[in-house]
Formats: sequence, structure tokens, C-alpha cells
Amino acid sequence: KQVLGTFEPVITIEKLSDKPYFRVFDDILFKIKVTNPAAFAINDVIVKENVDNAFFDNGYYYSIESEHIAKIDVIPAYGSVELNAFYKVLTHEEGTLTNTVEIIGATADNNYQLADKDYTASSSFNVQSKIKICNEVSSSYDENVFQFHITGTTNGFDTWVVLEKDQCE
Repeated sequence: KQVLGTFEPVITIEKLSDKPYFRVFDDILFKIKVTNPAAFAINDVIVKENVDNAFFDNGYYYSIESEHIAKIDVIPAYGSVELNAFYKVLTHEEGTLTNTVEIIGATADNNYQLADKDYTASSSFNVQSKIKICNEVSSSYDENVFQFHITGTTNGFDTWVVLEKDQCE
């Protein structure tokens, strides 16, 4: 078939979870939007999550082919489809992380093809490392028990952490 032209969908990603930083095991929610600026429908749009611990979640107008691949059957002319995704923060992660999504394929019925360009979008977020308190603290009144008093400076938070010998928290 002769190619009559190309089309260029637009992909964006927005972090819906509104926190200054995230912690281990948090789920960070994302909205991925694929827009078709063409005057004709595009079909079989394949969107990929490029990060191992980012996953597509159920939604409308698309199907989940695998944890990291979603398929939009059709996006009408000048239309768009929103996909839901989440990122699961793992124990070894900290600092500024990025979730990246990508359109890896699409077709059109009118002998137009997907333009050869980069179709990626990214969103960054901050992960606070897990604080580890171990029994290697010295100068305790009891060599087998360590007590830590934790108070909040602005929120009235007040608690004690008590660790016995050979424990970590």
C-alpha cells in the first residue's frame, strides 16, 4: 500500500497524587492522556509504561494487554483517551524518580502511518528514603533497650519508639 501521509498523536502524563514526597510502598497515581489532533480516527494505539514498577490500571476506552502495555482501540478525530496508571514505590528507591510512558504504535484506515518520532512523556516525583533505626546506639540506661522520643514541631505528633536488643525498625 502506498502511504498517503502521517499522523502524530500527542501523549502527556500528569501526577494526580499531590504530595511533596512519597514513601516506600506508596502508590502514586497518574493520568496519561493520548490526543489525536488529526481530522481522522486513529486505531490500535499502543501505550507502554517504561518503568518496571509502573503499571496500568483499569479505565474506559482502553484495554490492558499486560502490566506495562495498554491498547486504545480507536481515538476519534480531534479526540482523546485518558489512561490510569500507578507507580509502586519500592524499598530501595529514594530521591527524584521519573515515570515515563510512550506510544509505541498506532494505525489509521486511510493509508496514513504513524510519523517516525519520539512519543514519550515523563513525570517526576520525590521519594523519601526509609529511616532505619537500629540498636547500635550507645549510652542507653539499659544496654538491652533503646528508647527514642519523637515529636512533631508543627503538628503535635508525639510518640516513643522502643527497641529491644537485636531489633531494627
